[in-house]
Amino acid sequence: MWGPTSVLSLSGTSFFGAFTQSLLAVFAIIASVRGHSFALGVIFFISFFPIGFYFLSEAHWLNWTSWLDFGYLFAALLMWKTRKSNGA
Repeated sequence: MWGPTSVLSLSGTSFFGAFTQSLLAVFAIIASVRGHSFALGVIFFISFFPIGFYFLSEAHWLNWTSWLDFGYLFAALLMWKTRKSNGA
């Protein structure tokens, strides 16, 4: 699991964790623009449980990344609740 180090170094593990979070953020933007609440909810679970859950207990500025992950969940629930029905 990726976690912050005392020295900012670009090791393979930290690069992979940061790249994964960045890639998931791009997918979250695309899902939000397209209005896919289910995809945004899946992105929340993929993003939060490996990395974001670990950062909740950290006393570091990266703690905010885990709190901002809840924005994905909030947006997904809001889109799902206010979606238009296709039926008559």
